[in-house]
Amino acid sequence: MNLKRIPLFLFLSFILLFSCQEYVQQKCNSACKFFVQCAEETFKDVKFSDVERSRTMIDCESGCIREQSFVLPCFESETTCKGFNTCVMESGFMD
Repeated sequence: MNLKRIPLFLFLSFILLFSCQEYVQQKCNSACKFFVQCAEETFKDVKFSDVERSRTMIDCESGCIREQSFVLPCFESETTCKGFNTCVMESGFMD
């Protein structure tokens, strides 16, 4: 490989890697918003504070980014809270 092309190759690799991470973060953010919405819908009698909601979002996004193979397929295939929760439980994510 030509030495002049190495910086270009590294730059393009970095851009590709960053783009993939950003895509996963966006998908996880959407999935976690849906998860929090489902939790609030499921537990209507429980009042969630903004701090609890924020903490749940952060924990969910962190777990989703690490274990995306479990959560994202459920989010992409299920449109109801019940279906999403069942899919996540059956996926092994909660093990």
